[in-house]
Formats: sequence, C-alpha cells, structure tokens
Amino acid sequence: MYKLILNLHGMFHTFTSTLSMIKKNVVIFFVLGTCYSYSQNSTNPTPPDSLTNYSTTSYNDSNSQGGEATMPVTKPYIRLKVTNIDTITNLITYKEIVEQEESQEDSLYIRCLKLLKRKFGVYGKLITVNKPNEKILATLEMPVYSRPNNFTKTPSGTIDFTFIFDIKSGRYRYRIDNIRHLPPANSLNPVPRPVYLEYYLESKTNIKGTDLILKGADEEITKFIAELKKRLQDPKQWDDEDW
Repeated sequence: MYKLILNLHGMFHTFTSTLSMIKKNVVIFFVLGTCYSYSQNSTNPTPPDSLTNYSTTSYNDSNSQGGEATMPVTKPYIRLKVTNIDTITNLITYKEIVEQEESQEDSLYIRCLKLLKRKFGVYGKLITVNKPNEKILATLEMPVYSRPNNFTKTPSGTIDFTFIFDIKSGRYRYRIDNIRHLPPANSLNPVPRPVYLEYYLESKTNIKGTDLILKGADEEITKFIAELKKRLQDPKQWDDEDW
C-alpha cells in the first residue's frame, strides 16, 4: 500500500511538472507571436489620414505599375482667328451701314472731318477723292501696342489703313481696309518696311508675336470705330414742353 501511494505521488508530481511546462511554452509562443505581429505592422505603418491612395500629380498613371511617370502633355499654341475677312478682296475689313434718320448730310460730314483732324492730326492724310457732304477718303495712322497679358502694354510701332466714309440722307457707312503694320526701328532693322496684316495670318515665324500685333490692331481700330459712331450721333434736343 505504501508503494502504491508513492507511485501515485510520483505520477502526480510528473503530471504537475508537465502541465507547468506546457503553460510556460504557451506563454512563450504567445509573447513571441505578439512581438512578431507588432514588428510587421511597424515596418509599413499606414495612418488613418494617409494620402497613400491619393495622387497629387497630374501625370498619366497608365505606366505607374512599371515604376515610371509620364511628363504632362503641353498643349499646342492655338493661333488667333480673324473672322472679318472680306470675301471679295480677301482683306481684313471693318465695315458697317449706320442708320440715323434725323441726321443731315452736311452735319455728318463736318463731324467726321473734325474727328479725323482732332484725333489723327499729322497721322491723318486726306486723299484727293473728298466730296463735301458725300464722301471722305483718308489714309490714317495710329500707334499699336502688344499686350501679352493684362498687366503689360508694349509699343509695337504703328498701323496705317484706308478709311472711306460715305454719306447719304439719314445714314452713313464706313469702311476700313488695307491695314499695314510698320514695326519699330531697331539695330537689326533700322529702316523697317510696312507689312500688310494679311501676311501675318499666313506667317509661320514668330506666330505669337504676330498674333499680338493682329490683336493690338483690332483693339485700336475697334476703339476708333466706337468713338466715330459716338461723335456722329445727333446731340439730344431739349424739349421746352418737357418740364
């Protein structure tokens, strides 16, 4: 009986030791697994507000898997479109018929002539075809400017053009064509020659520069036409009965 008790005691001690060893191994494996998992996460952290999945460039990402980014595409320059081309003469032309039923021929003639002399002075040259109260034909010249942006205005020589003004009872018409650009003189071109604007439309050199001249000429001529139409309007009559 005594031996049986000793055997049972020995077996119980062995079982207790084995169980304790198993617990220790489980704890060790758990600690090692936790450390390994933490080390993997700390290698490539991804915070909640990460921009990893967002692109901040404008490049084409079609080759992103190959590890190469393509450069942004530069848009080609689009030339200035000039629409006021006379279908018969193929010249850049400004023309209009203005109805003013109450205006008299002599009044329109005098107002137009005064405007030309005041505005152009030495820049205006009346041609011999000049019929009082019927027709004015003149070659006019004015400065032209290049405006590459809203804050830059550069003198770019002058433009001259043919101005025709016809008068009839209650209406008039104007026509501006044969527009030429006279570039400013410089060391490379001390005596520049005038160039018709139509040449700039087909020119393949200095496209941006010639487009600025075309745009500047249009702005100056458009302002002149607006002033012309304003000066030719009849003054408002004061009605003595309207008070």
